[in-house]
Amino acid sequence: MLFADAAGGRPQFGDGIHNLVKELYPQASLQKIPLTDPLITGHFGGGISIASVHYRKFTLQEYGVKNVPQLLGVKQNHRWVIVFSPWDVTSGLLGTNTWGIAGYAPQSAQAIARNVMLYALAHKP
Repeated sequence: MLFADAAGGRPQFGDGIHNLVKELYPQASLQKIPLTDPLITGHFGGGISIASVHYRKFTLQEYGVKNVPQLLGVKQNHRWVIVFSPWDVTSGLLGTNTWGIAGYAPQSAQAIARNVMLYALAHKP
């Protein structure tokens, strides 16, 4: 599984990930991961619900996002093989609250990363 985020929340990275998806899976495209999907609900070993998340104050002020995760992915053989967050996860994993980063608050970023990694382990090919 490939897990990628737009570090800093910069939209330019999204263009690159869309191009990579076309290269790796010519017949596929990134699709929104539904809030009912096990990746979000945490219905697998060690998973937790990430159906409600918190964004950084900067993200809320600048973009007015809500409290739901925005994850995109490519599904092959009934499992996600690519998961992409157009919002920053990486800085949240560091536990920082740097102004100007468009993404998830640290606790939510850590929960998202946890689910992605445990999902990948639970859904090995």
